[in-house]
Amino acid sequence: MLEPPPSTVDDDGDDLFPAIGEFRGVRLFAFQPEARIERVVIPEIRRVFGMTATGELLAFLHNISHSPEARMLAERRLLEPAEQARDQRRAARVDGVKARALAAGIDSFRWADSRRHNSVLQVRAPGEPQAIRRTEPYLSAMLAEKEARREAGRRRYLEFLAARGK
Repeated sequence: MLEPPPSTVDDDGDDLFPAIGEFRGVRLFAFQPEARIERVVIPEIRRVFGMTATGELLAFLHNISHSPEARMLAERRLLEPAEQARDQRRAARVDGVKARALAAGIDSFRWADSRRHNSVLQVRAPGEPQAIRRTEPYLSAMLAEKEARREAGRRRYLEFLAARGK
């Protein structure tokens, strides 16, 4: 039986965006200034914890100008009741598929937008807010890390092919 080729995720199989800590159980992403975490990310996380209305959480999740960390929390807060409703065989107040789609790739390093605090899978309609730009030296550091991971993935793939005798 042939083994599938190795993926381009980290050696430990983890594609999660690197974190530098957490706040109230929410991972705080690397490649951003500490000042941004203190002035933007943590206040937004607090704000999401204070939200109770499904529409408010969906609107927050949909707005790509918010921090990815807080948007992931909004997704989690939307999915928990939806999954409970599904388990109890009753109608959910929110479509879990829609919530997952709105958060697609936010916590993935592979799908992370190197230039903005967002995922390349997240698009905005004309006139909607734009994701915040990543600043130097964090932009260069993230680009270097992405290239290092791509190169590691290439090496693993070539090793895989060599082991198969190709």
